[in-house]
Amino acid sequence: MRFNLHTKTRMRSDFKHQLGSLAESFDSLAHAVTVSDLSKPDHPLVYLNKAFTKMTGFGEEMLGHNCRFLQSDLENTEARAHIRTALEANGRCELVLKNRHRNGDEFYNMLLIDTVRGYKSLPPMAIGSQFDLGPEGVEQAADCAVYTTQSQSSFSVPLTVKMRLERRRLYADAVERMFRSWCTLKEVSSRS
Repeated sequence: MRFNLHTKTRMRSDFKHQLGSLAESFDSLAHAVTVSDLSKPDHPLVYLNKAFTKMTGFGEEMLGHNCRFLQSDLENTEARAHIRTALEANGRCELVLKNRHRNGDEFYNMLLIDTVRGYKSLPPMAIGSQFDLGPEGVEQAADCAVYTTQSQSSFSVPLTVKMRLERRRLYADAVERMFRSWCTLKEVSSRS
């Protein structure tokens, strides 16, 4: 399903308006946050914060598109399959993707996605927290990939990487809890 400019504009203003002060909180965060609507074909973005725009170069013009645009022509077949499986199972997904900034430069993106379902007043959604792995790129991405796919007690990953990953997980957990709290309040207020 293609979204025209009017649909994207409405999507941007409607969902951001619905989020209210939560959108302001998400916009003030230092790391990228996105929300996708899982009830629509191809799971389009319905929200992205300012940190996402700063990190990638893409802004609200990408609402209504699947976040896959960051992958451009890069191969992430295994990672995309992992994302699909997690979304279908209503689970959590954590992985490292090779992405492109708007200017075409490649970067490694640590992505944590949580599915949020079960609220009658809201469609099922996926909330993503994204982290640019910085100049260490390939080396840090390899360490992250090993650490996210193996037992967290693996001794082959440096302690500094483990600590950095744990901080990112805690951050993503906090974002997910904020979003779920908002969903619960929205659900309760819709019953009144």
